[in-house]
Amino acid sequence: MAFSFFVLRVIVNDLNEKIQGSRIDNVISHKKNGILFELQTSKNEDLALIIDLEPQREIISLRSRYSIPKKNSTTIFSDCIGSRINWLRMPVYDRIFQMSLEENQILEFRVFGRPGNIILFRDETPMVGFKAKDLSNQSLSLVPAEPDFSEKEKMIKDPNELRTSYPFIDKLTSEFLEDQDFFSMEWDIQLSALHRMDEESKGTKKLYMSDSDPPELAAFSLKNFSPLEPSMDFLQFYEKRLWKYYDLEVPRSKAIANAEKEIKSLEKKLSHTRQALEKLGEVDYNSRKADLLMANLHLFQKGISEAMVEDFYSGKKELLKIRSGLTPQEQAEKWYSKSKSRHIEIKQLEGRIEQLNLDISAKNKAVQLLRSSSDLKELGQLLKKNETKKHRDKEKDTKPYRTVDFKGHEIRIGKSGEKNDLLLSRFSKKDDLWFHVRDAPGSHVIIPWAGNTPPERDLIQRAASFAVYFSKRKNEMNCPVIMTQRKFVRKIKGAKPGLVKVEREKVVFADPIAP
Repeated sequence: MAFSFFVLRVIVNDLNEKIQGSRIDNVISHKKNGILFELQTSKNEDLALIIDLEPQREIISLRSRYSIPKKNSTTIFSDCIGSRINWLRMPVYDRIFQMSLEENQILEFRVFGRPGNIILFRDETPMVGFKAKDLSNQSLSLVPAEPDFSEKEKMIKDPNELRTSYPFIDKLTSEFLEDQDFFSMEWDIQLSALHRMDEESKGTKKLYMSDSDPPELAAFSLKNFSPLEPSMDFLQFYEKRLWKYYDLEVPRSKAIANAEKEIKSLEKKLSHTRQALEKLGEVDYNSRKADLLMANLHLFQKGISEAMVEDFYSGKKELLKIRSGLTPQEQAEKWYSKSKSRHIEIKQLEGRIEQLNLDISAKNKAVQLLRSSSDLKELGQLLKKNETKKHRDKEKDTKPYRTVDFKGHEIRIGKSGEKNDLLLSRFSKKDDLWFHVRDAPGSHVIIPWAGNTPPERDLIQRAASFAVYFSKRKNEMNCPVIMTQRKFVRKIKGAKPGLVKVEREKVVFADPIAP
C-alpha cells in the first residue's frame, strides 16, 4: 500500500531527526525498484536507509547496517558518496521528499509514480536518475517550496470533490474528515479545518496502522486502526507485516485457490470416469451392435452405410452406421474385436479411478497443510515445494514426449504428429529402437538403446503395447506393431507431421496397455 502524503510527512520528519548530519558511505540498487543508502551517523553508528518504490508495497525502512547479496546489485549515485545529509523535507503537497547534501546537491524522491523515481540535482540541474526515463526534459526541475492552501470559492460537498481539489487528500484522510462532519460545514469553516489539520500534522509523530491485511497507514485516528509511534522498530514492523501479506499470505491464498480448482477438476474427471465404467459394465454395446448388424445384413445393400434397426435386446430402434471403406462384415468384426478388449478398458478405467482418488486425497492434504500452517518458515517451504513441482511439471510438458520407466529402462512416447517429428529428429539416436502401430495414426515410441545386444522380450512387448494404446487401434487386441532401428526411419519430404518411411521393419503383436 503506497504511503499517503500525511503519512510520508510523519516518516520524513522522523527520518530527518535520525539521519541529519550522517555521511553517505554507499548507495546501492539491490533489486528492481529498491535502493539502499549505507550511512554513518555523527555518533559513528552504522545505519541502512532502505527505500522500495514498488507501487503495491512501498517501503521506507531504517535499520542497523546489513549485508545484501552482491549479485544483481550495483552502486549508483556515486557523486553522493562521502557527502553528508543536511536535511530531509517535503516541499509540496504531494508524495515527494528531498534530501539535501553537501556541494549543493539534492536527491528528490518522487514516490507517487508506478513506480516512482529518484533524481539527483546539482545546482538545480538534473544529473542522474534512478527509474527516471528522461532527464533531458526541459521542464524537469526541482519541486518548489511548500505552497499555501489555495482557497476554493465553492463549498466541498463530497470526498471525491475534496480529492479533486486537493490531490494530497487520500481516501483514508477523507474518511477521517467525514467522521468530523466536514462535508456538512460551511466553506469558511471547511477551510479553517483544512488549515488546522495541516498544521497539526506537521508536528505529530503518531501514526495509525490498520488491524486488517494488507496493512495500511494513516496519520489520523480511524476505526480499526491502532496507534503506533514512528521509530526504527515501527518501520521494520510495518515492513514485516507488508512482506508477510504479499510474499506469504497472498501466495498462500493463491495456492489454496489453485489447489481447490484442481480438486474440482479432478472430481469432475472422477465422476465422468465412474459413469464410463458404469456404462461399460452394464452393457457390452459393441457386441450388441455387431449382433444387430449381422442379423440385419439384408438392410445394407451396396452403397448403403446406415440403417435404423430394431434392437431385439431392448425392443427399441437403433441407428447403425458402417465406417467408410468397410463392408458390413468387416464393421461387425471391428465391433466384436472391441468387445473382446472390453475387459482391458474396464481395468484401465478402474486404474484411472484409483489414481484420481489418490490425486484428490493428496490435493486435499496439501490444502489442509496450507491452511493450518502458522509458522512462516514452514509455510514458505510448502509454497516453495508447490512451485518447484509446478516448475517440474511445466518443464516436463515442454518435451515433445512423455517418459515411462519399465524395469529401469526409459521408453519415450511422442505426444502428437508434430512432436513425433521432434522425437525422431532431436530426441533419438540411430541405434535406438522405434515402434509404431501398423496401418493407423499413433505415437512414435522409442527405446533409447546402444550396442548390438537386443533388448529383452518383455521390454519390446511393453513398448509395442504403448504404441497400440497411443493409437487409433487402442481398443483392438493382438494388434500388429512395426519395429526397427531409428536409423531406418526417415521423414517423408513435404508429408504431414508424423508420416515417415520405414525400412527393415519387423512385426510384433501386442495388446494395448496404459502407462
